Amino acid sequence: ERRKIEMDFFGGKLLGVTATNALELGIDVGHIDATLHLGFPGSVA
Repeated sequence: ERRKIEMDFFGGKLLGVTATNALELGIDVGHIDATLHLGFPGSVA
C-alpha cells in the first residue's frame, strides 16, 4: 500500500499525503508547492 501511495503521489494522482519523516528520506518531488510540518523535526539535517 505504501508503494502505491508513493507512486500515485509522485505521479501527481494525489494532491497530498500525510506521512512520518520516513517518507522524506531520499525523495525529490518537484510538484510540491507547500509543506506542513507538525512537531519538532529531531535534527536540522
